[in-house]
Amino acid sequence: MVLQCLAGRVRGASFAAFMGMGNWMGRLVALVIALLALTVFAVDLSTGPGSGEALRLSALGEWWFWAHPNSLQLMQPALERHVSPLLWDPVMLTLLEGSLAIELGILAAVVWLGARPWQRTRKSPPLDLTKK
Repeated sequence: MVLQCLAGRVRGASFAAFMGMGNWMGRLVALVIALLALTVFAVDLSTGPGSGEALRLSALGEWWFWAHPNSLQLMQPALERHVSPLLWDPVMLTLLEGSLAIELGILAAVVWLGARPWQRTRKSPPLDLTKK
């Protein structure tokens, strides 16, 4: 039955509906991402303004370099060589230099809106070519 749902053979059934995972799974993922964004923002707040400095939001590149510097250094040649050089310079550099808290917040909003249950509009009747 699962494979038939995936193949589209069961009329009106989708794999997510069959498994009972409608929009709640996407919203749960969005909430986890939003909590991660709030955690990153709290870390930024705790390290910045208390010491007399202005608030400075940490970038994705800083967190990535802290977590695993070798993979960050290997990402540029891999993307430029195997995908596209244009993907590194305007796209990835913008993401790496941007604030991680803001980027995670935007990602959480996109996932939340993507998990929203969409209402189907009324289907039009099938075209009858036999009538003249």
